[in-house]
Amino acid sequence: MPQSLRQHRLFPLRQFILLNLFTIIMCGPLAAQDTLPSFRAVIRSGKVVLSWVNLSSRVVQLTIQRSSDSLQGYKSIAPMPDPGLLENGFMDMRAPDTRQFYPACPKVHAGP
Repeated sequence: MPQSLRQHRLFPLRQFILLNLFTIIMCGPLAAQDTLPSFRAVIRSGKVVLSWVNLSSRVVQLTIQRSSDSLQGYKSIAPMPDPGLLENGFMDMRAPDTRQFYPACPKVHAGP
């Protein structure tokens, strides 16, 4: 294989590696949001009761969402009045049935 053809085939690979390296350097260290430990959902008297432990003092807002499909159709159903409490919970009084998906969506303070 001629040298010029070999270099031409390697150029996209070099470009790809350099682009990824540049992206990693520019993004710096990334951190994901903490999860809520002990997040539980139980059924009591036909109602869904959610409870969790919040170990992060940086949570400034927490919204509970609900969907009958695990991939789409989520709607915010309850913003928590005091998301900084160590233990918190919510009873879904309006769930259409007990087969729902409930993510808790925390908003974390960005500062130190």
